[in-house]
Amino acid sequence: MDRGHVSFVLLVASLYEAFLEIDICPEKSLLWTEESINALTYSFMVEGTEKMLDTAPNPFKALVASSKMREQSYFGDSFEFERPIDDDFGYVLCIKKCLFYETLKRLNRLELQPLICRIDLGWINGIKSEKHGFRFVRPVTFASGATCQMWFVKEENLHIE
Repeated sequence: MDRGHVSFVLLVASLYEAFLEIDICPEKSLLWTEESINALTYSFMVEGTEKMLDTAPNPFKALVASSKMREQSYFGDSFEFERPIDDDFGYVLCIKKCLFYETLKRLNRLELQPLICRIDLGWINGIKSEKHGFRFVRPVTFASGATCQMWFVKEENLHIE
């Protein structure tokens, strides 16, 4: 798993550096790198996540289960996770160590971290709070802090009649 994650970061960094190498300004290089990496899969991710949640008997539990499964089958030991809240009403995932971040730091390319973090917007934007009964908040990522936090908060369905 680590090899795939490092290869992905190297691909992103190489694309960015290729744009810089042909004298494209850093801002435009970042934009074009992000479009090359994120734009192609964004709609697919949004639609897939929304469909998965729409068909799940309990969308909140389905996304939490998916998150936990990905910790083991996708991310592995080069990422460190803590779950300070994990119950029927909320799930808070704190990522203490991120191989994407560590690789970018070694490459001295931390300006690419926001782009890497925004890959998640595809599945994040597939969550429709009013329809799925929970909210998602990510108050900090490695792009803006020393950790990444993902908060899934169940919402009560309160209707005043």
